[in-house]
Amino acid sequence: MAVSRGIANMSGTTIANVGIRSGVPKANIWDVSGEQRQQSLFRSLTSGGAIANYAVGKNSASFSVIGTRGQLAYVFFPYALNDGRNTYVFNFTASGISQNGFSVGASTTANFSNIIGQSSAFTSGSQSLSVRVSDRTQAIFLGVIINSNAEPNAAISNLIVTIA
Repeated sequence: MAVSRGIANMSGTTIANVGIRSGVPKANIWDVSGEQRQQSLFRSLTSGGAIANYAVGKNSASFSVIGTRGQLAYVFFPYALNDGRNTYVFNFTASGISQNGFSVGASTTANFSNIIGQSSAFTSGSQSLSVRVSDRTQAIFLGVIINSNAEPNAAISNLIVTIA
């Protein structure tokens, strides 16, 4: 009768420890270079309007907004698996915002001219905003919308988008 023996170690590391990196289970690691360790719906983002200092990490993004009076600005990504029953949750930290012209939302167009779901306005602080989309258009655009005179020090950091 054959005896099955598993591998005891890899390159001198016991198998029990291979599933852990820097004390964090590999199942929970998205990136170990300081980025958030929670998966987000986007892998890359696009911007339109007056966005500056734009940076996307492995699963979070940070950007600042330089405004022009009356100019719409947005940071967004396409999402092709909308089924009309999803609630999208945007988690991020906002800073330098005192006006109520900032929101998150969903649109059927990349320039956000046909918004199909939008949150209430937000100002500075830690945010967790939900957008319910009942439109059954499969390919939609999700993003942060700046629809007023943006403030010179306005910034969004650690943006993560998930489905509730």
